[in-house]
Amino acid sequence: KIADELTRNGKVIRPYIGVLMGRVTNDVARFVHLPKTCGVIVDQVLPNSPAQKAGLSRGDVIIEVNGHPVNSARSMQELIRSHKIGDSVSLRVWSNRHLNTVRLRVEEMPEG
Repeated sequence: KIADELTRNGKVIRPYIGVLMGRVTNDVARFVHLPKTCGVIVDQVLPNSPAQKAGLSRGDVIIEVNGHPVNSARSMQELIRSHKIGDSVSLRVWSNRHLNTVRLRVEEMPEG
């Protein structure tokens, strides 16, 4: 796949939504009043990213991507990378003691 992308585009195109995330521990789940330990916590939302445009904030917990459970930062990255640039993605997010659905479009990871 990478070789095909290099041949086609001259570079590897990486889908991204623009969040840095961490593991949800029992302590984190209690702190954000999450009913169970799951998902990934948003540590940082990158400026001008799809996540920022969609309204994600530091402290939000991403639980699902298009109905698929998120168990770790790695699983979250794999779920996002399985999409193409421009795809619409639905996230289930625990934010301010409420479960919400957030939709955003996957963009190409900026270089640098």
